[in-house]
Amino acid sequence: MTTPLQSMGMKLAVPYNHDPALVPALGAFGRDIGEIFVPPPPDLVGTFRPWTGPPADEYRRILPALIREARDLGIDVNMVMNVSYMPFAVHKKVAEYAKQAVDMGVRWFTPADLNLAVVLREACPSAGIVASTVADISSVTRARTWIRGVGVDRIVVPRLLNKRVSKLRAMASLGVDLEVIVNESCIPACPYYAAHSQALGGWKTTDQAESKCFEHNCRPIRARETWEHYKTDMVPASAFHLEGVVTHLKLAGRDTPTDSILREVARFTALESDASLQLGGYVEPADVWDQVDACDRNCEACGFCPEAFAAANPDHAASAAAWIGPDPGGVRSPPPPTEVSEDPPGGQVQLASFTGDRAAAIGLQVGGHLASIRITDVSYEADAVIVGLDGDGEAVTCCAAPRSEGGTAFLETENWRVWYRGSRLWPELQEALEDLGKRLESTP
Repeated sequence: MTTPLQSMGMKLAVPYNHDPALVPALGAFGRDIGEIFVPPPPDLVGTFRPWTGPPADEYRRILPALIREARDLGIDVNMVMNVSYMPFAVHKKVAEYAKQAVDMGVRWFTPADLNLAVVLREACPSAGIVASTVADISSVTRARTWIRGVGVDRIVVPRLLNKRVSKLRAMASLGVDLEVIVNESCIPACPYYAAHSQALGGWKTTDQAESKCFEHNCRPIRARETWEHYKTDMVPASAFHLEGVVTHLKLAGRDTPTDSILREVARFTALESDASLQLGGYVEPADVWDQVDACDRNCEACGFCPEAFAAANPDHAASAAAWIGPDPGGVRSPPPPTEVSEDPPGGQVQLASFTGDRAAAIGLQVGGHLASIRITDVSYEADAVIVGLDGDGEAVTCCAAPRSEGGTAFLETENWRVWYRGSRLWPELQEALEDLGKRLESTP
C-alpha cells in the first residue's frame, strides 16, 4: 500500500540519537524511510553538533553493526561530516576513514566544506554526496558551483528557503535533488547564528558547554515569537506544496528521545496534521503557506503571521511558558575559565564549567585540543579524566588531561581523584558522573 509520502515521491531522512532501539523501530515504516543520518567517530571530524554518543573507541566498535542493521531494513546510512571548515592537513585521514565507512555499508556523506566534498567524491566514487544546510546553498549560483565542482547529488537547503517554492524549483531545475528540514526549533534568521556556527563549526566539536549557552540565549526569543516559524518550518499537512520539487523531508533531533523521533516519523508519513510539536506545540492554518511564499518578509508592515498565529493558537503563551520552564531569559555565557592550580606535563589545563537546567557541561583546552565531559558519558581527546571533589567528597567539577610520563597521576591532593582511560576505575568515573547528574536534576 502506497503511503501519502510515497505518493508524492518523497522519503524521510531520520536522525540517529545513539539509542540502539531506534533503528529496529524504523523498520515498521518501510519505504518511507530514505535514510538515517549518523555521525562519524568524534575523534575524526565534527558534525556541527555537540557529541552525545559513547566514547570514540566504543562508537567505532558498534558502528558496523548499526550500519548493517539499517541496511538490512532497506534504510540507507548517511554519514554526516558537516563542519563548516575542514583543515587540509586532515583530509587524507578523513578520506581513509570514509573508504572504510563505505566498505561497512555507508551510502551517503553529508559535508558542508566544498573542499572536503571533493575529497570524499574522489575517495569514495560509489557514495552519494549531500550538501549540508550548513553550506548555506541559498541560490542557484551557489548550487551550480557545488554541482560543477563535486557533482553533488542532493542539497539540504537553508530553512529560509523552505517556503520559497519558486526558488526551490529553480534550484531543482539544475538536476539536483532537494531536501528540507521540517521541524527545526531554532529561530529563523537567528541573531546568534554566526556566533553559534563558530562555536559548533569546529572540525572537532565535542563540548556541549557553548551549545548550552546559546540555547539559553535564544530560548526565550523562540517562545516569545513562535510565529516566526510560520516562515520556515512545516507541518505535515503542508508537504504537498513541495511535491515534485523536494525528494526528502529531513527530521531534526539527533539529541531527542527515540519516542519523539518516532512520533515525528509517524506524523510526516501520514501527512495529515496541521500542528507542529516544536516550541510548546502550535497549529498552522492552511492559508499560511501561500501567504508566506508570496510575501516580502516585511513583517512590521504586514503583520499577517503574528495575527494568524494568535488566532490559531490563543493558548500558546501558556504552553510556551511550560516549554521554556523557569528560565528567566536574557543573554547568558559560561563563567570565565579558572586555571587549575598546577600545570600537568604536556601543557596547561584551563577548565570552564557551565551548568544548564539538567546537566553540567565542561569545556577544556589541553595542549590546543578541545576535550569535554558530559554527565552520563565521556568524550575525550586526552588520556586521563579528573573528577574534582568538594570538602564533603561530592563531585563538583570534571576535566581531562594528558597522561603524564610513566602513566602516574600528575595532580594528587585530597580533593582530586584520577581515572585513566581503559583502567579498571573507568566505570567508577561514569557512575560518579551519573550520580552528579541525578543530583543536578533534583536540585530546584
